[in-house]
Order: sequence, then C-alpha cells, then structure tokens
Amino acid sequence: MKALSVAEVLQLPAMANAKQAFAAIGVSEYTGYELVRNDEFPIEPVRIGRAIKFRRTSILALLGLEDDNGAGGATPAPSVEPPESTSRQTGAL
Repeated sequence: MKALSVAEVLQLPAMANAKQAFAAIGVSEYTGYELVRNDEFPIEPVRIGRAIKFRRTSILALLGLEDDNGAGGATPAPSVEPPESTSRQTGAL
C-alpha cells in the first residue's frame, strides 16, 4: 500500500486497520508487522481477535495532527513557540 497523504490520514476511521496505519506513517506492511510483533511500533495496537487496529487519535498525534473536537476532521497541530517579551525592565529606581 502506498503512503497516505495528509488528507487521506485525516479521513481514517476511528479504528484504522493495520495496513491503513502502516501507510499513514510510511512503513511497509512487513516492517509494520515486525515492529508490532517486537512491541516496537510507535502506536499501541488494539487487538480484536486476530485483527490489529490502531486508534486514529494515536496516529494523528504521532504525525503532529490534531483531531477537531472528535467530529472526524483534523487540523495540523499549532507550533509551539515561546512568547516574546515586549516589555523591558530598566534598572532605574
């Protein structure tokens, strides 16, 4: 499966299957399953019987995207920059 675009990642179901999750983060199926098997996949899998699923919120968080109030859409996470100080203290008393 080819890597997913940002738009495709944002359209993932609430519980993505393994192939969708691997494509979202850009790893092959073989590598993805090996990482899951060795407990090295960066997202915790949810096992339902023999099926392996991944929470969309976890995929979005890993990719730096935010879920828009759980309504199915998402937006890029805002960058965090330290606030600039606009006032300067002078040493005069």
